[in-house]
Amino acid sequence: MYRKAYLQIWWGLLFLLISFRVQGINLLPDFIGYVLLFLGFRALVSLHLRFRTAMFMTVLSVIYRVALTVILPGSEEGKPILSYPLTPFLESIQTIFHFLIIYTMYQAICSVAKMQGSLDFAQKLEGAQKILLYAFLAVAFTSPLLPHSVDGIVALLFIPQLIFIFCCLYSLILVRLAARQSAISK
Repeated sequence: MYRKAYLQIWWGLLFLLISFRVQGINLLPDFIGYVLLFLGFRALVSLHLRFRTAMFMTVLSVIYRVALTVILPGSEEGKPILSYPLTPFLESIQTIFHFLIIYTMYQAICSVAKMQGSLDFAQKLEGAQKILLYAFLAVAFTSPLLPHSVDGIVALLFIPQLIFIFCCLYSLILVRLAARQSAISK
């Protein structure tokens, strides 16, 4: 039962991480990712209440995403929206929501792993939480500094974003491991 929920979370994260467009149509819309995350977290609430917090953050992220699409027309169609002066700030808020969802998910899965006696897995999660926190802080402090055109040394400011993406990809691996752990612990 819990394995299916973890797999829904895995697919939800994948939908949020990957954007695949054909002639301007997003074939992997973020909305599907949010729905899958919500369903996965809801199914796991009985394991730990932090999944409820992650579920709540997912709902807030959807509401914000819809509001952002209304405020910045064209943001969902892949059109450049860099001409809006507040765009970096508004997009940073979406990054904060994603961070909170993933961080809360790590906390919940780590707590469940400890309750089930999987201390090695819990230690991996705690280490990943720290890396995610540092990556997020690096992204949060460098994102406003990113200019519209990238050249030379300024390209180094993209490194925190890459680290954050790798942390999210690592999240996919950890959620997959959590799904396996839940299947074993039955």
